Amino acid sequence: MKPVSLLELEGVETYIGEYHILQGVSFAVRPGAITVLLGRNGAGKTTTLRTIMGLNPARRGRIRYKGKDITRLPPHEVARLGIGYVPEDRGLFGSLTVAENLRVAVRGGDLDRQVRRRGPGAATGRLAEVLELFPDLKRAWNRPAGTLSGGQQQMLAIGRVLLSDNDLLLIDEPSKGLAPVVVEHLGEALRKIAARTTVLLVEQNFGLAQAVAEHCVVIDDGRTVHQGSMADLLDDPVLRQRYLGVA
Repeated sequence: MKPVSLLELEGVETYIGEYHILQGVSFAVRPGAITVLLGRNGAGKTTTLRTIMGLNPARRGRIRYKGKDITRLPPHEVARLGIGYVPEDRGLFGSLTVAENLRVAVRGGDLDRQVRRRGPGAATGRLAEVLELFPDLKRAWNRPAGTLSGGQQQMLAIGRVLLSDNDLLLIDEPSKGLAPVVVEHLGEALRKIAARTTVLLVEQNFGLAQAVAEHCVVIDDGRTVHQGSMADLLDDPVLRQRYLGVA
């Protein structure tokens, strides 16, 4: 039986100013897996994520999440429906500590009190899961986010969205600027995250993409040119070379 799609884009077109960036993006994201959005620089991958979140609203087409039309919703309403977003620039508050960045990201007060009064050693629930997934955050608990390494900042950015009740995570270029060993650890973390939360991933590192994703969507010049399993893409060198420049 074909799985019900968690997220669907149908003929989405988006403008930024006078520039027609997305010119017909259509694909579906299946629940319980990682789908990677691939394409050359400037193809429209980041704009696709921002359009889903309502940051660059679609001018045409439809976006549905769990069957609900979210095409015209503002970003805060999209987030309330259970879609978490990790932008390419990570969106951290550099002058705030790791603990403070986690506090401001959470909807509700229980975790806020836990973080503020008890510290990481007494963490329970989702906070404990995040700190187990990213132990560097426990060690850097009272350090300003701006002093962390690139890999630690990415851990914090992903950790923040994991604390909320999100069924879908949009993660934009998590490996950008990271050392290979950090990218390897990031891949392991993404696989663990996908065991409980659906992920739509934008990633230029094809090695990471093929290591973690089950499904893929390829965008070129703002249009969907391919979607299917990652295994099928790996078996099609012509497609990879034409749209990704990957032999």
